[in-house]
Amino acid sequence: MASGVSPESGSARYLRHVAIERGLSQNTLDAYRRDLAAYAEWLAERGIDDLAAVDPETLAEYVAELNGAPAREQRTPVSGRSPGPSNASEVRPEEKPRPAYSPGTISRRLSTVRGMHRFLYEEGLLPGFAGSGVRTPKKGRRLPKALSTTQVEALLAAAAATTPTRSGCGTGRCSNCSTPAARGSARSRRSTSTIC
Repeated sequence: MASGVSPESGSARYLRHVAIERGLSQNTLDAYRRDLAAYAEWLAERGIDDLAAVDPETLAEYVAELNGAPAREQRTPVSGRSPGPSNASEVRPEEKPRPAYSPGTISRRLSTVRGMHRFLYEEGLLPGFAGSGVRTPKKGRRLPKALSTTQVEALLAAAAATTPTRSGCGTGRCSNCSTPAARGSARSRRSTSTIC
């Protein structure tokens, strides 16, 4: 079922919506505009000129290509459906491999594209929501930065300076402390006695 919503007109409607209804900053709108322009270009390369022809499989292919997977061979659209892969191993010979984007960039781009599809679907302009079931790549966890030798030595020196001795911990709660709490009655010493 053709909706007659081109990627360009769908993007323009969505950008107008987020600018007015959600009050996004100009920088965020510019990022959305770039993400949607890249998506529209990707769809144009596949001969998709109607957003109703986009399904979850098409969006999954988009994410795979953002992740560095080779582009797939284009087939002729049949009855308004998106041209999907004819064979997963076929690659356009004239097309250079696309660079792989970071998981954060892919998540942001997919979030923008899903947002547009959801908005157009909720407005009744698309027959279905193409973003359902499409997963974003997981962001890798970063390891903590290692301390330099100087920082480790300073940390150990600071710990050694505050380490309690056998003469007491300095809290006043143990029998070895020479603080006023430790010099109280025998009863108070028994109730607060700990090992330093």
